[in-house]
Amino acid sequence: MNFIEKGTAGILCLTLLGACSFRTASDDLKGSEPLDGDPCLYTDAYAQLDPQTIELQERQVELMLEAFTAETLAAQSTDIVLASVCSITGGSNFNEAAQSYVSPFTQRQLKIIRSLKGSLEERQVIAYARPGGIVSHTDWLLANPASNHVKTDQPEPAYIYEKIAEDIDVEVGKVYLLYLSRSDETALDPDAYTILGYQGGMREIQSQGQAEISAETPLSQIEVYSNVDQRWERLDSYFPD
Repeated sequence: MNFIEKGTAGILCLTLLGACSFRTASDDLKGSEPLDGDPCLYTDAYAQLDPQTIELQERQVELMLEAFTAETLAAQSTDIVLASVCSITGGSNFNEAAQSYVSPFTQRQLKIIRSLKGSLEERQVIAYARPGGIVSHTDWLLANPASNHVKTDQPEPAYIYEKIAEDIDVEVGKVYLLYLSRSDETALDPDAYTILGYQGGMREIQSQGQAEISAETPLSQIEVYSNVDQRWERLDSYFPD
């Protein structure tokens, strides 16, 4: 696994979402055309489902903070990049590599802006998978036997959004500092890079002048958001130019 857990995961809440959605089929991308000169489609399948049909399941997991430091994540990563999220085509809870059902994860494509570690290239589009995602209630039960759930008088939801409590959501079009892995140990999808470290491994970035970030933007002019401390930091404090 790409993180260290201490204790046992449990279901924290059962809440209907107010702003989330889902569709698993790659047909969401059919008929979409990228912007001129941009390989991204900027398609969000989660934004196409009625939010009233989704139930949030937050897993309360006690995580060791040292597992999410920049140093630890850098050592675990095969690649570290600045990248924009091109698309979300849906969620899955079936690990093809392990051939087993797991906690849901979100999938599809990233566009590389700049590589800070590894061999990925500018403008390269790659597949990603990240823990936390939306799947049908039927699929979710395959990894979570119904006997473990509290029965209520409420109708079953169509979809389940399962995530670690306090983790952030993937947002199409946003630009992030990402810690990635293609190792078998961390694989959620054998054809995709796994985004490591929950909110520690996916941190929003912005340029100090609010200009678009490119491969030529000096790291000293880029800020990275700390999801733990909730403040912006200079990227070159982690990666000197």
